[in-house]
Amino acid sequence: MTTVAPDLVATEPGGSSLTDQPRLDPLHVIGAALQVVAVAGTLAVAVALVVGYRPVVLTTSSMAPTAPAGSLLIVESQPAETVEVGDMVVMARANGTLVTHRVIALNTAGPNIAAITKGDANPIPDSQPYVLSDDQYVVRYVVPAAGRVLAPLLGPGVAFGLLVAIVLAMALLIIGWVKPRSLMGRKNQMGAGADSST
Repeated sequence: MTTVAPDLVATEPGGSSLTDQPRLDPLHVIGAALQVVAVAGTLAVAVALVVGYRPVVLTTSSMAPTAPAGSLLIVESQPAETVEVGDMVVMARANGTLVTHRVIALNTAGPNIAAITKGDANPIPDSQPYVLSDDQYVVRYVVPAAGRVLAPLLGPGVAFGLLVAIVLAMALLIIGWVKPRSLMGRKNQMGAGADSST
């Protein structure tokens, strides 16, 4: 049997040995980390919805090489007067199709702001100016190839539902970590009380 000399055991002022101090539970550390990620992700999605960010899949190669066909575009809604030359804008044509081209000139002479647009890969500008709307979608981020994977999830009404589902999933994740841990703490307290009464 091995013994330890009393003067070699570190103690705190209260008299408890350092060996008696609680150790970090890896599961609790992972749980806390997941909580932080879940809260941050929930806030990020909520902010994205509020400020008008939306996902759009680019189906043509007119904006290559900056945005090849199949890219996922993250677009932001903003007023027409804030659009600048060089911005990539998402335009709705008369037939309902969406076209993403770059603004190469702006005409502010009339009551509305009209943009002269051109695809980066196209040799000439678009034949007709595009009147910018008060909630004009402007491309903020381009993720090449991601649109091919996410296209089935980004149909009409599906994208918003997907983002809501992410928010709910993260909220459930937070609740799932908070409630069991709080219940576990209560059980531990009850167990400690029972042990001290015997």
